[in-house]
Amino acid sequence: MTILPLRNSVNHAPLRRGVLLIALTLAAFALSPTARAQLASTSEMAGGGSVFVTFTGRVTHGFEVHCGTEANLSSINNNLDINWGPDKKRHHFQLDSLLIAADCFYDPAVGSPNPPPAGFNTFIGDGTGTLDGQSGATIHFTFTDAGEPGGTNGTPPPDTAAFLIIDASGSVVLSVPTTALTFGNHQAHSQ
Repeated sequence: MTILPLRNSVNHAPLRRGVLLIALTLAAFALSPTARAQLASTSEMAGGGSVFVTFTGRVTHGFEVHCGTEANLSSINNNLDINWGPDKKRHHFQLDSLLIAADCFYDPAVGSPNPPPAGFNTFIGDGTGTLDGQSGATIHFTFTDAGEPGGTNGTPPPDTAAFLIIDASGSVVLSVPTTALTFGNHQAHSQ
């Protein structure tokens, strides 16, 4: 698996964990200013679905996350649950209510999120939460909304999800690159 070198480097140097999280956060905001439109904090994305990943299998998620603003990139009242692994060894990540960073913007490469009309189609977030009931886990995630119906069973392009979850000890426990939803739908809402 390609994450082993990352896992080993994070475990052997706790300082690298912080540097990794900072780098991930900065990378999330590295899009050109012309592709970004910061939205009011009343904007949100909600939905869920499944992605299938080699070696990991089916990864399911359900969420309602709220956009930050230019003045305050964080947001509150968020929900995100992710489940993966074999039946007797399932893993569960649950996001804390506060997102450290919650960036919503329109990426022309993703396509229109309509219907309903929304001024964004991409949500990038960073936060903390519990992993298998233990606090101290961190997550970096990206969701896209490319319109209806969302999954690969509809008109291309499909909605996508990406996750990086790190446990309290600094080990990468789930790494899902940008992957098309097989089942489910993401829905961007601007209010």
